[in-house]
Amino acid sequence: EEEEEWEPEWAELPGATAPEGMEEGATGTLAVAKMRCLGTEGCGGVSCSGPGVCVLVSQPEPRADSGMTYVHRRKHPGVGELWDRFFGGLARPGAAPLIDKTRCTERTGPRIFIYDLPPKFHRHIAGEMAEKAAGTGCDFGMTQCVERAPWEGDGFRHRNVQAEMVILQRMLVTGNVVTDPTQAELFVVPYLAATDCISEECWGAAYMTSCFNVTGSCVSMCRCNRHSVEVLAEREGVVLDYYDEHTAHRHLFLATFDVGLLSKQMQGASLSLVYGPAYFGGPGGRVVVPPAVSEPELLAEPAYSLEDPRDIFIYYAGNPKNNGIRLQVYKELAELHRAGTHPLLLHDLSPASPPLSPGQHTSLRLRSTFCPVPPAHAPFQQRFFEAVLGGCLPVVVKFRSHVEGEASWHGVEGPPARGSVPFWEEVGYEGFVVEVPYE
Repeated sequence: EEEEEWEPEWAELPGATAPEGMEEGATGTLAVAKMRCLGTEGCGGVSCSGPGVCVLVSQPEPRADSGMTYVHRRKHPGVGELWDRFFGGLARPGAAPLIDKTRCTERTGPRIFIYDLPPKFHRHIAGEMAEKAAGTGCDFGMTQCVERAPWEGDGFRHRNVQAEMVILQRMLVTGNVVTDPTQAELFVVPYLAATDCISEECWGAAYMTSCFNVTGSCVSMCRCNRHSVEVLAEREGVVLDYYDEHTAHRHLFLATFDVGLLSKQMQGASLSLVYGPAYFGGPGGRVVVPPAVSEPELLAEPAYSLEDPRDIFIYYAGNPKNNGIRLQVYKELAELHRAGTHPLLLHDLSPASPPLSPGQHTSLRLRSTFCPVPPAHAPFQQRFFEAVLGGCLPVVVKFRSHVEGEASWHGVEGPPARGSVPFWEEVGYEGFVVEVPYE
């Protein structure tokens, strides 16, 4: 349903005093009254013509009978200052950036207000990832690079979530950012939710029963759960000054990971960017986005030519012990390899096997015609998108979905493929994805 546009009333209140450090009559520094819409007199005598938040030009003395709390906010930082707070010092010196820091000046979309959250929600989390990437030849979502060394531990999972870093950078350099919340059509929350959950101490071999499972032994101590509770709380004195039941649908959260592996609080966000799937047969408030890549070979336009030689017929790298279907795929490909009828390259990614770096995988996909992508523990798979970008046709298993008439690439009664990958209608996946029936 379309909503009527509204603007909060502006007024000088009797007895109002300027916030500390603000000159009388100065503009841009706002005092905010959070409220529960108690009628036309619910904002200190100033008429409230819309739900949620009333913005005043100066800070009045709180009234005991007003039924609300006044929150003094300093002047909101500009785009350049926000960039430095979020990403300062994280990029490799001299490397080509993934996102040009030069800001556009033409507005091409909705006006967005980006919160100035404490660094524990973004800079500290990204800094942890940058430390983990040290020695690989890359940073975390800041510059173009080729990873020539494998990450230790869950490295592939770490790099999978860097899209929220790139998306936040892209939002900052558009011409759509405003510093006045009353002008905003969309509120962006710069909390790196997926990176937070995947980087902390609870993530590891038992990740399926830690942060993401309410029965897990360490659920109470998981940092991503604590942070999610903070940013999603609809009460006074929390980190999002303009978030309540009236404005929740206009608050965009960054959570570029499989929905089922996010914290329970973030799974319930009204509007979020995720890797999918979008359950219940439609996207709802979850916008499915693709992962980010940093390899210059895949960022080039085009990344490959149809005339490029493809000397590998099938390239598959995976852990055959991950599930029964992967094991069956690996066995059948191994038999085909022994037959010698087609040039195949198989790489066992189980812990006992020698690792390959992401850069090596990219080089091999650019030489291959078909890249099998059998199901894993979650519908999202980075290898699917990297295969597409490298011109290697992804081969998936086609299952019956829980939505009648739809196919799933994840499992029997699994989520529909059209809700598990981004921009289904625009991309036209059915034109290049090879589907092998499960039967």
